[in-house]
Amino acid sequence: MSKTKLDIKAIRKIFGITQDELAQRLGVKQSTVSMWEGDKRAPSGTAQRMLAQVCKDLINERFGSK
Repeated sequence: MSKTKLDIKAIRKIFGITQDELAQRLGVKQSTVSMWEGDKRAPSGTAQRMLAQVCKDLINERFGSK
């Protein structure tokens, strides 16, 4: 696991989305998101970059892109 632990559950809560919604946006299974949240697995570098993009997309959806 990387030195910087991502709190996937906190990220989801901030944006008000479910594990299933996040999984769909990332193109992974809901069980994968569950394992990340349960510290059974860590997102790969690619998954981390995808998560960053999903966060940007969610911000743009809610507040509009400028």
